[in-house]
Amino acid sequence: MKYTLLLLMSLLAGMSVMLQQRSYAQAQIEVTDPAPTTGATTPVESQPVPQPLLPAEISASTTPADFLDTVSHQAKARWRSLYRPPAAAAPPTERLRVAFTLGGLIADSHLAYQAGDAQHFKNINQDLLRYCGSLAIGEKITPMLMSESKMAEGQEWEAVRPMLNEKGVLIEKLLRDQRDEDPAMLVNLGMWFRLIEISTDAVVADPESKDRMVCIGSVSLLKTLIQRYEMLSDGVKNDTSIVLIGKVLGQLQRRWPMVEDQPSNELVEFTSEKIKAANDKITLKAAVDRSSSENRP
Repeated sequence: MKYTLLLLMSLLAGMSVMLQQRSYAQAQIEVTDPAPTTGATTPVESQPVPQPLLPAEISASTTPADFLDTVSHQAKARWRSLYRPPAAAAPPTERLRVAFTLGGLIADSHLAYQAGDAQHFKNINQDLLRYCGSLAIGEKITPMLMSESKMAEGQEWEAVRPMLNEKGVLIEKLLRDQRDEDPAMLVNLGMWFRLIEISTDAVVADPESKDRMVCIGSVSLLKTLIQRYEMLSDGVKNDTSIVLIGKVLGQLQRRWPMVEDQPSNELVEFTSEKIKAANDKITLKAAVDRSSSENRP
């Protein structure tokens, strides 16, 4: 009996050693597996997707791309239905309206990006180039616009996104470099007025939108836009077209800070009406219907 027990213990010990050796060999194989080749890349699908901002987190430093991402998260935005007619040939004497229109075109290029519409994106860049030329910065912005359009044509939208954000910053910088402080500020205001028009239209079109505060981004953003308007020179603020920007911002400031939870349908429609009216009056647009805007070469 004693001999049998010793024999069983010996067999069990042997099996344990064999299992340990097998595990060690397998571990060695895993460690010495060849590393991926230098050219290997991580698929886009496996990269973490950043969560859209909440409306309360939106500020004047939020990029237009991030802003529209938030809009699409809060409402079912049908981007192509939010297109507008193309910009008109800009008279060089109306530099203030040219600058405001240029800002709106920057927002429109972000809209085309969200829609994944390469042809519309290229059309907008053509308009951008013409308006930049009217403000004497056309040559300096041309390389970026051409590169963007080429990438959009090749459906390289991931590469387009950071360039979109850089484009707006560069245009404002180029204007400031030539001491066009007021036009630079109007480019920024024009961009945000058009973005707010897009966001309110998206919310109005979706009765089941989640957080309707996204219409104006946030009260903080609204306050910053008012501050930027006040930074314009007195002569510019008294211009018959530009004065409307201050009037509309004042109307919104009296209503939106009073919202405790969600804005009423009346306030959303009021905001849409006022912003759209300002854009329609100040922006230089071609006298064509919306459908023809997509038929340009």
